[in-house]
Amino acid sequence: MIKKAAAIKQDSEKNTAKVLSAGSGALAEEMVKIAKEHNIKIHEDADLAEVLSTLEVYENLNDDLYEAVSNILQELYKINKNLP
Repeated sequence: MIKKAAAIKQDSEKNTAKVLSAGSGALAEEMVKIAKEHNIKIHEDADLAEVLSTLEVYENLNDDLYEAVSNILQELYKINKNLP
């Protein structure tokens, strides 16, 4: 069971990212289900989900959190390039 989930969007031109959606329980499960249906890559990190879920929807991430998320997204982009 997924306890918490958050969806973020990065704006690399502005070096910002914001929370698009966050939820727990059934909502988190539905968010993951929809992401999988649309082939959106998922990074599982309970601590990061906990932090992101405390932010308001459309709230920009602070610099420290942005850096952590940016590093994760860079790794996901590398993985995507290596997929068939």
